[in-house]
Amino acid sequence: MTYMRHIDETTLDHVPAENALGAPEDQSDAEQTRELDQRKVDGKYEQTLAKLFHSSEWTQQRIADKVGGAKVTQWVSVTMIASALGVAYYMKQAYQSETPQDFFLPFFLLFLVLFAATGVGNGSTFRTIAIVFDQEQAGPVLGWTSAVAAYGAFVVPQEFGEQINNTTPEIALYAFAAFYVICLVLNWWYYLGPKAEFQNP
Repeated sequence: MTYMRHIDETTLDHVPAENALGAPEDQSDAEQTRELDQRKVDGKYEQTLAKLFHSSEWTQQRIADKVGGAKVTQWVSVTMIASALGVAYYMKQAYQSETPQDFFLPFFLLFLVLFAATGVGNGSTFRTIAIVFDQEQAGPVLGWTSAVAAYGAFVVPQEFGEQINNTTPEIALYAFAAFYVICLVLNWWYYLGPKAEFQNP
C-alpha cells in the first residue's frame, strides 16, 4: 500500500494543474489569450449562422405567402439543383488538385446556398400542404412529411459519407440533384401546370 501511495503521489506531481479557465497553469498568458479569442470568434460565427438561417426562415414565410408556395418551391428546386451540381464540380476538382484549398471558398458558399434553399423549400412545402388538405388531413400529412424529412436527415449524411470514403463525393451530389429534378417536375405537374388541380397553393 505504501509503495502504491508513493507511485500515485509521484504520478500526480507530474500532472499539470489547471487554472480557472480550464487551461494548464504552465500555459503562457499569450496562449491563453489566443484560446479565449478563438472561443469568442467561434461563438460569433455560430451566432451569425443562426441569425442567417433564422432570417431565411422568416423571409421564406413572407415570400411564400405573397408569391405562393408552389412557385417558391419551384425556384428553390432550381436553386438546389444548380448548387448541388456546383458543389459536385468543385469537390471533384479539389480531389484531383494538388492545392484543394483553392476550391474551398466556392464549395463553402454553394453549400450555404444549398442549405438555405433547403430551409426555404421546407417552409413553402408545408404551406402548400396546409392549403391543399383540409384541417383534418393536414395534421397527419404534415406529420408524415416531417417523418420523411427526418429520415432524409439520416440517409443523406450516410450516403455522402460513404461516397467521401470512396473519394467520389460528386456521385452523391449528382443523385441529390436528380432527386431535386424529380421534385421540380412533380411540383410543376400538380401545382403549376395547365392540368393542376390546385394552382400555386
